[in-house]
Amino acid sequence: MHAVEFRTPATCAQCDSAPRSVEENATGDLPYIPGLPTPIEDERAFRGMSSQFLESANLADVATVAVKYAELGLRALSIAAAMGERRISDWNDEKRQNEALSVGGKSRAKRK
Repeated sequence: MHAVEFRTPATCAQCDSAPRSVEENATGDLPYIPGLPTPIEDERAFRGMSSQFLESANLADVATVAVKYAELGLRALSIAAAMGERRISDWNDEKRQNEALSVGGKSRAKRK
């Protein structure tokens, strides 16, 4: 869902004919839109759902119902864990990219 291409809207014919930067043509996560939940809020919501499901599994009188609630709780927890891993991985990738860009700029200055 978030891997769709996002481009800023063109305002006039002159802007439309101007060459676009690499950032504008990039495909990836959609920008943050105020009012929508952030990935951290989504992760917390899944962790909350997981705890509710696991609590319901402990309180259920019927074994099959308890198993279903436990399965749902584990699924929600695994989704939250995957979201957390993705967030950390993205942060590490961004950090490495910034380090590479800063090193590249220093080496260019030394050459001159």
